[in-house]
Amino acid sequence: MTDAPPILLREACADDAAALANIYCTAVMAIPVNVYALVQKTAWSIGKHDPSFWQQRLAQPNRHTVVAVYRQIVVGFIEYQADQDYIDCLYVSPHHQRQGVASALLKHVMALPRDKRLNVFTVQAAHPAVPFFRQHGFQWVRENHILCGNVILTNHTMRLTQPL
Repeated sequence: MTDAPPILLREACADDAAALANIYCTAVMAIPVNVYALVQKTAWSIGKHDPSFWQQRLAQPNRHTVVAVYRQIVVGFIEYQADQDYIDCLYVSPHHQRQGVASALLKHVMALPRDKRLNVFTVQAAHPAVPFFRQHGFQWVRENHILCGNVILTNHTMRLTQPL
């Protein structure tokens, strides 16, 4: 019996934009319709299927993006704004979920040196991600209702306080 190759974490580059678009959109669309309706998932992912959207985000100086690579394929990513200790995106391909990819990405970002030594990480978590972030010590703060086009999306502000 052979062991599976490890998941490698590395900085994202412009060549990863198509993979980020695919992971983002397939992960959003894989959320059950009893959690988010198709119209909500469509509004949530509008424009994000285009790799140029992700190339622009990757070029932003305050945005730190790390990808998880398994067998030379990008299977997940996390975006982090170091100046705010804000986790903007954490998505894993539906075929690689529940295999430790998201946990590895989150732990990696939380261990990075930070410019401003803030002690509070914040995330706007979708309904299905709330248990994941709770498992990693985040506390629920509030429910948010975001107007996206003419569709209302709901997510949850969560925070993790760490000692300085």
